[in-house]
Amino acid sequence: MKEKKDILTLQLLYAGLLADLLQILCDNGLLEKVSTEKQTENNLAAPARVKELKLKHPDDVFNFYSNVIGFAQWNSFPMAAGYSFKAKDCKLKSIARYLSIDSPCNYCCINPIASLCSALEIPYQIQVSRTLWDSKSCILFAINKTNNLK
Repeated sequence: MKEKKDILTLQLLYAGLLADLLQILCDNGLLEKVSTEKQTENNLAAPARVKELKLKHPDDVFNFYSNVIGFAQWNSFPMAAGYSFKAKDCKLKSIARYLSIDSPCNYCCINPIASLCSALEIPYQIQVSRTLWDSKSCILFAINKTNNLK
């Protein structure tokens, strides 16, 4: 039980540090530039991260983000062309709202998840239906790129 509490504490500290970083980037007009550079880095590093973390499926990616990163707890729902993932709460979003900074969704969650999913052995594309920043739940779709369905 203590280990779980320690992990939750680390996840909150990590969310707080990222929110502080985002606030500095926003205050200095650097968020867009840094986001673009970080997305390039995510895309380049994703194949190695997928291999290192032994990620085989979009569920693995979202479970990693739920269990290790811990901002949101993702639930998976199968659909014809892939999967739908839904989260109802996000620690980072709550901190960002409290600090009155821009949405952290793309920089800290959507883009890194999309990079990892696109680097899976069977690649998946992430499509955003809505985020917790703008609604009561975040819904992302992982679409199997080989299905050619839209």
